[in-house]
Amino acid sequence: MNQKATYRIIGNCLILALLIGVAYYLLSHSLKDILSQMLATSPLLLAATFICGSSYQVLEGKLIRTLIAPIQPNFSFRDGFWLSGYTAFFRLVTFGVGTLLSEVSFYHQRDISYSESMGIASLRIILYKLTAFFYAFSCLLFQATYLWQEQQSLFWLIVSGCTATLAIVVTLLCFVMNYRLQEWLLNVAKRHIRREKWRDQLDSFSESIDALRLTMSRVLSSPLLAVQLLGISLLKFLCWYSLPYILFNGFGVDITWFKSFSLISFSTVLAGVLPAPAGVGSFEFVFSYLFQPVAGTVVAVSTLLLYRLATYLLPFLLGFFYVLVEKRRQIQQEIHLLKSEEKDS
Repeated sequence: MNQKATYRIIGNCLILALLIGVAYYLLSHSLKDILSQMLATSPLLLAATFICGSSYQVLEGKLIRTLIAPIQPNFSFRDGFWLSGYTAFFRLVTFGVGTLLSEVSFYHQRDISYSESMGIASLRIILYKLTAFFYAFSCLLFQATYLWQEQQSLFWLIVSGCTATLAIVVTLLCFVMNYRLQEWLLNVAKRHIRREKWRDQLDSFSESIDALRLTMSRVLSSPLLAVQLLGISLLKFLCWYSLPYILFNGFGVDITWFKSFSLISFSTVLAGVLPAPAGVGSFEFVFSYLFQPVAGTVVAVSTLLLYRLATYLLPFLLGFFYVLVEKRRQIQQEIHLLKSEEKDS
């Protein structure tokens, strides 16, 4: 019997059991409030939640397919759709640590190099941040006078959130696309690093950034492609940002679409600025801070849980399903190969 094949089968089974165990723990503990809220919500509002969440995932798949098409034409819409869930699954089970690694690994399995994979992942981050900034800044422009007169502290918080989000986008673009900046930073680092091993690692990192820059240049070389990507990103955010308005109206709260849209767009950019109390996620804290004065504590919490169902739990479940199917396929392949080798021997 081939011991290596046997070890691979056992290893895949153990990984699958571990992933199922972690997923069960998260679903029964961390996500139990969401599941409880689902049971207390009307079928109509649940359907709206799943439609908005699913529409976002579909547009995300379209966005990823469009983004990768110039690099790997064989990468399908279906691959993009499952990638979104795949990364959401590993984001949850690894508490955010394995998000980028899982995305790069998924691309590499589709014959995309690691440097190109990093370029694609970086562009996805830039698109996400740029879209969040666009909506929040646009809403701020329309409400600047009111916020300045009535809630100056909130006004400056939103300005800070928008500024921080834009700074992330600009920094990423400058670092990746500006060769002179990269070369200057590399020279500064080398002047302060004496160990040859670390200097070699810097050279290797610089080569990876060069490949990353070429990948991004190739994708962004077409203005039409850039506009198309931004358009899809704006549409997918509409799916999530429109959900609070639907839920609040379903719970009997009198709120306009624009006000709800503005508050959720502010929540997204502020989540990375405001410090979060222990045990409470930054987004959850900001969402409650902005929506409780409008809808009351009970409705705000219920809406938050359903919003997290669409943006958090649904992608996780899609990724969980994909991982289960893939691990099952890998185990079956290993068993089939092992049986074939036994027959030949």
